[in-house]
Amino acid sequence: MLTLVTAALLPNSYPADREPLADAVVAMRDSDNLQYKQIAHLLNARGITGARGARIGAEHAFALYKKRKAYLAKRTAPIQFTISEMTVYPAE
Repeated sequence: MLTLVTAALLPNSYPADREPLADAVVAMRDSDNLQYKQIAHLLNARGITGARGARIGAEHAFALYKKRKAYLAKRTAPIQFTISEMTVYPAE
């Protein structure tokens, strides 16, 4: 039996419509060194809302940042394969 274990083969579980927003939050935090409150204020000034239409607060900006960074870290991690319980038979 050959067992391959990797998280890289999982389907994309991040909502496609929220990716640009999450990427913008990550860029504002990492590149511009903005605080989450400042990020929320900028997004609200641009008319960007949360998934259900609510205003974005600092907590929401932090949640977007944290989840997107975790998602990107998981997707960019090196793929590791585990082979277990393998039997090799001689060629005939």
